[in-house]
Amino acid sequence: MKVYLKIILTMALFWTSVPSFCVFYNIKTIGATFSPDTTYAQLGDSIKFIISIGHDVIEITNDSYNTNVIDAMPGGFNFTSGTYFYELTEAKTFYFGCSYHLTSSQMKGVIIVTDPLGYESNGPSDDFSIWPNPTAGKIQIKNTVGDENYRVNVFNLAGEIVLEFSALSVNNNSVDLSNLDNGVYIVFIYTGNKSKRIRIIKQS
Repeated sequence: MKVYLKIILTMALFWTSVPSFCVFYNIKTIGATFSPDTTYAQLGDSIKFIISIGHDVIEITNDSYNTNVIDAMPGGFNFTSGTYFYELTEAKTFYFGCSYHLTSSQMKGVIIVTDPLGYESNGPSDDFSIWPNPTAGKIQIKNTVGDENYRVNVFNLAGEIVLEFSALSVNNNSVDLSNLDNGVYIVFIYTGNKSKRIRIIKQS
């Protein structure tokens, strides 16, 4: 009985210690670099900073990022070595650096946070799926609805349509994004009175 209670208490402590954010992105220190040094995320997502001994991570200003001189962002995050969770509660670009190595090794990075309000899904989440995500070029669309009259629009985060397809013009349920710049895009799939929004990341 004591062992059983100990297991239950351990599990309870574990789950209450882990934030229940939407999506986690790991950023860790490897040598005198942050990996990755560029992260695309959405409002409400969370960053897990894994900082080794001899480093820290400080939110810095845009000017500081460009000049490699530490200028901490007022009210920004500041973590020493260890593991930290940070919820992204603002849609903006976060600049960060290691105060020990920004000037000498340009140890820095960015987190680009977007809030694509107005892009909402309507319909079961398994009607359509897309892979791979992230993608370097083509994406495959899996259609379980059976409606072959669906349309596909790809929006950038400024709300502009950058690609547009009908099901008839989609070759073997494949859409080529090779000509798009790296970044975050919103794929809208429409069929009848249903729509599906899927956020994708295009990277080389």
